[in-house]
Amino acid sequence: MIERCRHRSDFRRVDDEGRRRSGRYIWVRGVVDESLRAPRVAFAIGRRNGNAVTRNRIRRRLRAALSARSAAIAPGIYLIGWRSSGSQEPDFPELLEDVDQTFAALSTPARRG
Repeated sequence: MIERCRHRSDFRRVDDEGRRRSGRYIWVRGVVDESLRAPRVAFAIGRRNGNAVTRNRIRRRLRAALSARSAAIAPGIYLIGWRSSGSQEPDFPELLEDVDQTFAALSTPARRG
């Protein structure tokens, strides 16, 4: 089950402690927190991605993709954005693959070089 991120303290925590990873279609900034019972999610879909109808469709598709992959997403607080690429939207299997890869990269420790 995916919960909505509603509290200012959650957004501050993501801003202060969060790690950011980008996929082909989405970017995710988040903090893994095992004390939460489920992931908390907020969406950032900017106006350059289209009109309100288009942005709401993107939000619905992201919500469906996250629900399909909810078992693989660690409990935590996540801000998810849509990368405006100007190209057409991906089909659902491509979106699922991007969600998988981006969240896997987020849970992998950062390399120090």
